[in-house]
Amino acid sequence: MKKILATLIICSMLFSFAACSNSTKQTSNNTFPVMTTEEERSGDSVINPWKDFDQFTDAKTDSGVNFMLPDEIKSDVKVYRSLSGKILEIKFTSSGTGATLRVAKATTEDISGDYNKYAYEAAIRCRGLDINICSSDSSKLQKATWTDGMLSYVLIYDSEVPFDEANSLISTIILENTEAY
Repeated sequence: MKKILATLIICSMLFSFAACSNSTKQTSNNTFPVMTTEEERSGDSVINPWKDFDQFTDAKTDSGVNFMLPDEIKSDVKVYRSLSGKILEIKFTSSGTGATLRVAKATTEDISGDYNKYAYEAAIRCRGLDINICSSDSSKLQKATWTDGMLSYVLIYDSEVPFDEANSLISTIILENTEAY
């Protein structure tokens, strides 16, 4: 009898905990949205703050970010997006995989929307700037972040790409957006 009574008490406690659990998503204080999938954006309760544009100039104007798009990216662009007055986002294909480039006015906040932990994280120098890189090892790159004092940048690949190819693209982005030229 004691075993049955103890089992009933434990079951009722489990049901109570399950009923009291909070099913709403917690949001962070970060002012920049996390990258989301189509499934997450299609829900009724999720409001998508991003605006899609057909033209780069329209997205650039809406974002308020003075950024020059390198020719190496232009032909492979899939989407131009803006978080009005904050971030310019360009989705494109590079090195055979999808890539996202986000650009915002210089900030110390993380504009990547990617909060994964990576096995390999390092800082490198490229065209005089410190670039923070993340991947599974030093021969590959999945995420790169940097600032030039005027703008903050993040380049994220859908899957890792060879480091040399990614570094070449980063160098081109920096060169295209250097005030000295």
